[in-house]
Amino acid sequence: MPEKIEIQGRQLSQTDIDEISRLICSFPGWSRYKLSRQLCVQWNWRNYKGQLKDIASRSLLRKLEMRGYIELPPKSKKYPQRMKDM
Repeated sequence: MPEKIEIQGRQLSQTDIDEISRLICSFPGWSRYKLSRQLCVQWNWRNYKGQLKDIASRSLLRKLEMRGYIELPPKSKKYPQRMKDM
């Protein structure tokens, strides 16, 4: 891995990725939603209104998984196809 990578506007080091991996391993029953919110809390990752940047965090986690840095738990819900009759 390069010294730092940038995803979702954040510079991530190997230490950051290791922290995420430990979080996933420590709480194997947690959903992706719960993991992303906890990550926001740990990093104090908030928008200008003070709300947790949960969607950005979930996107960051998915991108890390796509690049092979982490393995996320499986998606917990299946959403119906909304436009299947069109």
